[in-house]
Amino acid sequence: MSRFVINDKKFWAWVGVATFVALIVGILSCALTSHVSLDGDVIQGGDASYYHNGANLLVDGRGFIMPFEYFYSGKSVQAADHPPLYMTYLAAFSLFGLRSVGSHQAATILLAVAAVPFIACAGRRMAGRIAGVLAAFIAAGHPGIWSWGKILMSESMAILCVA
Repeated sequence: MSRFVINDKKFWAWVGVATFVALIVGILSCALTSHVSLDGDVIQGGDASYYHNGANLLVDGRGFIMPFEYFYSGKSVQAADHPPLYMTYLAAFSLFGLRSVGSHQAATILLAVAAVPFIACAGRRMAGRIAGVLAAFIAAGHPGIWSWGKILMSESMAILCVA
């Protein structure tokens, strides 16, 4: 029985391994199966376009506006129909010159990866250290965690905040 005991050092080592696995899975998923429809580096329609272009427009000083309206008619129409935290997070990367779709996908994958240790802590708190490590590995490989990065959706931010 004692060989299945996980102390805090082992717990964090295993959580670190699971987090690294999540990073590799997220990168491979994005690199091999990106489903974002691109025209050059412009996303065509949908929420992904809203978040990506909205983040870049936010950094350009336009505020929280409707990107579609801005690009199609040139009008800056203020909007609050999408959660601002995710767009603001992407804007932080845009501020440092990481304005491309690929940069925003990588930033979104980092959100999913950051959620893994929090999920491990939740598992540990509910059912012990072994459960926490198992929760971390399940999260690291679960498509519901890392698949949002490749399609630029705010769910990665929601997963991190909930965890």
